[in-house]
Amino acid sequence: CKMKRIDIRKFKQPFVILTIAPPLCGKSTYVSKLDLSNIIVISRDAIMLELHGNDNYDEAYDKLSPKEVNEEMHNRINAAKKANKNVIIDMMNLSSKRRKGTLQQFGKKYYKVGLVFDVPNMKVLKERNEKRKTLENKNISMELLESLIGDYKPIVPEEGFDKIITI
Repeated sequence: CKMKRIDIRKFKQPFVILTIAPPLCGKSTYVSKLDLSNIIVISRDAIMLELHGNDNYDEAYDKLSPKEVNEEMHNRINAAKKANKNVIIDMMNLSSKRRKGTLQQFGKKYYKVGLVFDVPNMKVLKERNEKRKTLENKNISMELLESLIGDYKPIVPEEGFDKIITI
């Protein structure tokens, strides 16, 4: 499937972009194909692997505390803000509360963008999960995936986005 291409260099700066979708919807793949010069990408999954010290995601997920990962994310957000850097927060961001809380950390000077990804059908999600299991040691049960899809809350104006783009 072809995803919409966006030119993030045209956004008012500094900006913060939140990816919004359950697992297996192409968030990290999409971000990796953007022009990331002068942009800091903060990825919860990447931080987890970094803190764990290897690329076995399932093992890192089991061994690390969410608090430790969240603290490191918070530190990186603060460092990026302090330096007025453009930022992409690459994670699910499924709830309105999560998105609003993240956006509030950036204050008024940041241009706030939500990138909402469509959820593919279950056949595609299963294929992607199998591929990810092999390539990334990263597996998600279909039950959990269905639960996360159900957890998604549509964006409401009170969250504070300046622009919302569906990919």
